[in-house]
Amino acid sequence: MVFGTRIVFSILLLGFTTRASTGEDRAKPDANQEGQTPVKKEAAAEAPPPPPGPMPDLFGGPIDKRPKLTGNWDDVRNKMAMKGVIADIDLTAVFQHQAAGGSHSDSLLRIGPGRNEDDAEFMGLGEISLIFDMNRTGLWKDGIFKFNAVGRFGDSLTFRSGSLLSTNINAIVPADEIDKEIFDITNFSYTHFIIPKFALFGGLLNTFTGDATPFSGSQKGKSDFLHTDLNVNTVAFGYVPYKTIGGGFIALPHPKITFITTAMNRKEMSGHGPFDANSYNGVTVASELYVLHSIGNKPGGQMFGFGASWNEQLDLEVRPIDLLFDAITIRPPTLKDKLAQKLGIEDPGEKNFTWGITYNAWQYIQVFEGGAPGWSPLMPNARPKGWGAFLRAGASDGNPNFLKFTVSGGLAGDNPARKQDTWGAGGFYRKRSDVLLLKELGLGSECGVEAYYNAGITPWCHVSGHVQYIDTGLPRADNGILFGIRTKIDF
Repeated sequence: MVFGTRIVFSILLLGFTTRASTGEDRAKPDANQEGQTPVKKEAAAEAPPPPPGPMPDLFGGPIDKRPKLTGNWDDVRNKMAMKGVIADIDLTAVFQHQAAGGSHSDSLLRIGPGRNEDDAEFMGLGEISLIFDMNRTGLWKDGIFKFNAVGRFGDSLTFRSGSLLSTNINAIVPADEIDKEIFDITNFSYTHFIIPKFALFGGLLNTFTGDATPFSGSQKGKSDFLHTDLNVNTVAFGYVPYKTIGGGFIALPHPKITFITTAMNRKEMSGHGPFDANSYNGVTVASELYVLHSIGNKPGGQMFGFGASWNEQLDLEVRPIDLLFDAITIRPPTLKDKLAQKLGIEDPGEKNFTWGITYNAWQYIQVFEGGAPGWSPLMPNARPKGWGAFLRAGASDGNPNFLKFTVSGGLAGDNPARKQDTWGAGGFYRKRSDVLLLKELGLGSECGVEAYYNAGITPWCHVSGHVQYIDTGLPRADNGILFGIRTKIDF
């Protein structure tokens, strides 16, 4: 997965190229141009500078043309942007219906409040984002702050769908508890470019801001696929938290090469503050190397990643009866020991190290006019218009990580006839680890497919339709079919 604060660097990199030039840098009039009268230097020096042009309206316009529903806030939003402060608010609402299959009513996944109720559910996810580009604020150069807060409400079909991982990724972020109503600060970080090609970053990090390709995962369930496996390298769940404290560096040795390394607290911190002593347990170190290329003048790229985690986790080579017995308190302790010895039960062991590798690839097949001139992992939301193929793959040690390897891929991109519309079709396969605990629990490998079409009603409102088929790997579940409708509004 990509770690840190990548999606904010478009503003920072823009700042590098738009610093105010000095008077010595401005082009001077050429007195020897043919047909022109020589101008005295004294007269040129005394000539008043031309009046500044009008401030560009970045957020205004007619309601069906503007990029944000609320417009430019009586020009306040434009002035903030010119001073380096970008404020974004969006809301994503997802309705999903279980048309067939899924977990049985007596499945362990459906035991609990709200898990055995309906075949249709509605969930909303709102996000507030603030970016402070220090170049434009005038306070200092080459730095950027980012703040994100996320609120979630409603319910999903996570426990009903028959898929081990959620069919709506919005249900698991923030990662405090699935379907729990929550408001959480997910990112408060600072990045500083020591030199134009090397930066340090740190703070409260949201690791889901990365692991993107131009065709999937850049919006994490807001504009492309809904299923978790088609948004992220899920094998990394075994060693990377969603929200945590950490820091690292970004190196740009070549325009087509980006190298990122992050060291972070291993424990998930969603729903917890940074000063909570119980929020720290072990460390994860992860690195990623991005290499961009072109094939037939069409952009593409690859990512090679590696991560390792040091912290105490359950050793999955354990029987369910051992795990259940360990959770039962029997006093005095000697009685528990004697009973365990008689039944042949052992205490569940622990492992304190795990690792994983990840790989992403993408390639444009057709490029249209418009869009960004290229794609970068530092600016994953800006990409050329067109369509192409993507691939994700990952592998782990398989214990304590419950996934041995995963692979996903497909086709996605833009509709040339409707510039605001996008589409995608992809599939995934998830191989569970072959450890004893998962075998005895009846968990198997899983695969599935998803297709969507995302229609731009206006630049600030998109509505998409989704269909998913899940070949389940869960016990007490049947292969499932789900339909969904998602609406995203940018305020």
